[in-house]
Amino acid sequence: MTVLAEFPGMEAREIDIVFFPGQLVISIEKDASSGRGTPLFESFRRKVAVPFPVDVNEIRATLDKGALMVFLPKRRGHCTQQMRIPIEKI
Repeated sequence: MTVLAEFPGMEAREIDIVFFPGQLVISIEKDASSGRGTPLFESFRRKVAVPFPVDVNEIRATLDKGALMVFLPKRRGHCTQQMRIPIEKI
């Protein structure tokens, strides 16, 4: 399964990806402070259902010009492991 999300202008350090058994959670938080000294934050969180066991050792995430791709390879058996997914910058 491949999940594609567009985050124009975002950097890998601003995107957090966590895999839980049965779901992938992508969240961002970006400081978008105005020039007037008022702190503003943009945030986003999306959960994606993953209807099959995933090989957590083979999960990959890449970010290229604002396009985030997360590859979740299927595996046999049951997976109960949770993990934070690092993003490879292309």
